[in-house]
Amino acid sequence: MGRKKRKVGENGTIQSITETNNISGTNNPTQGQYGGIKYGGNTGIPPPPPPPAVDEPDTYLCKKYRYQQGEYRYITEFINYLKQHRMLEATFNRDPAGQGAAGHKKEVWYCCVSGTPLGYGRGSSRDKAIECACKASFHVLRR
Repeated sequence: MGRKKRKVGENGTIQSITETNNISGTNNPTQGQYGGIKYGGNTGIPPPPPPPAVDEPDTYLCKKYRYQQGEYRYITEFINYLKQHRMLEATFNRDPAGQGAAGHKKEVWYCCVSGTPLGYGRGSSRDKAIECACKASFHVLRR
């Protein structure tokens, strides 16, 4: 069988296989072998923008939330309390407006049970803010 030989053009130059097998049917130098667009080089077409970065979710189920064990006592106690009282639909939500964020405490989260926000918390990290929200929610639940 062997490899394919290149054809010699009219002016003695060798044509590449992509030029001889132009599937797209056009002689446009910006289109590739299968009709796709070639970027860069001298075509004048800029490359496409990068895909948007994936943000963290703004809602976590309390029973599935993962945090650093042993460091946040109120989160552990709050999740155990929710399990004992079968409040399994409870969530940790980020405050969309970011109201209450000030200075070095940029994260604002709240605990929500069956659609009702119980306690808000703010902190320098997500876990610290959720810890404060759990502490505030305990005061509401244990009145």
